[in-house]
Amino acid sequence: MILLIWKVGEKMETKDRIIELREKYDLNQKELAEKAGINKSVMNRIEAGTRQISERELAKFADIFESSADYLLGRAETKQPNQKLAKTDLGTALNQILYTLENEENICIHHTVIPDEDVKLLKASVHQAAILAKEISRKNQ
Repeated sequence: MILLIWKVGEKMETKDRIIELREKYDLNQKELAEKAGINKSVMNRIEAGTRQISERELAKFADIFESSADYLLGRAETKQPNQKLAKTDLGTALNQILYTLENEENICIHHTVIPDEDVKLLKASVHQAAILAKEISRKNQ
């Protein structure tokens, strides 16, 4: 089971995710269109939100940006939510979750803000899990 935690806010639209990633990868619309095998005017309309993205285009963008389709569609808050973690990465992932819990306000699970008392309990649980993962990692080395 994958647990996604994020701040309260508006869901990013697909066009916004594509623009964000295109800029992050330092590509202009023409370059991204060429990589995706589409016309520049189609790319422009996708980013403007006046044309829906096809299933084939979505798959191509996911490959180009090394991302999941769910991330591009705004259904996930991380680029690769289904990426399997190696055993040695579990402690790092738990520490990242702990960092988010400690530094963000209005933590949500399944679009519902969780009460501060529950956040404290979740922090303690994740902290203990991180310690346990570190111990198990040491034993397995």
